Amino acid sequence: MTEELRRFGEALFRHWLPLLTGGVVMAGFGALEHWVGASVPWPYYAAVAVIFFLYSSFAAWRDEFRERRRLEELARPKLSLNYSGMRQRPEVQDIGPIPVGPADFVDSRLFRVSVTNESTVSITGAQVVLEAVESEQRDAFFPGHGLRVMGRADPSPRFDIAAGATQWVDLAGYELRSSGESYFVPYAELGARIIPIGRHVLVLRADGGGMPSRARVVVSCPDEGKFEVEEFRRV
Repeated sequence: MTEELRRFGEALFRHWLPLLTGGVVMAGFGALEHWVGASVPWPYYAAVAVIFFLYSSFAAWRDEFRERRRLEELARPKLSLNYSGMRQRPEVQDIGPIPVGPADFVDSRLFRVSVTNESTVSITGAQVVLEAVESEQRDAFFPGHGLRVMGRADPSPRFDIAAGATQWVDLAGYELRSSGESYFVPYAELGARIIPIGRHVLVLRADGGGMPSRARVVVSCPDEGKFEVEEFRRV
């Protein structure tokens, strides 16, 4: 309590003293006395001092309030979704070719988005969810389900992430077999689900205790060629 009163007194004095000694009102009183050749009655000085005291009390509280909001903002959980398009691991990873039979093989490529914890606190239970889909074949997607965490075998989409750290989440990919090519989205709980040929818009949401982070991802699944991320934009 004593420490709090001392700090409040210091903040109050820091605002009050400049007003009493160098404020416009006090300077005006001095100019008025010089002009009329008489002293301004002391009740006027006292009234102004009281007004300055009340304002200084508010200013001291305001400074503390702003500092608290700044610290709360730094400590608030904050995730950001990112995709650089540089086609480097772990953002893009080639797997294979892996033989699966006498005359068959699997050659696949995974595309990932990164999730960065931009706050000063660790976040537990974060996840990246496919929130919405814009596509003529929307029924092939499963909005509301979490995406698979990179390198994880268990079906949980949730992960813990330390302050300033980055986690990777599988976004989509393709498999090339001797019999043909297919595209898929790797959900955590549902597993890899095939998506059709075409151009699809995926809305991702990163949840982690604070305000969710969203990104709009345009993916292309061509009839000939390979899967591509055409556009990534945070929204």
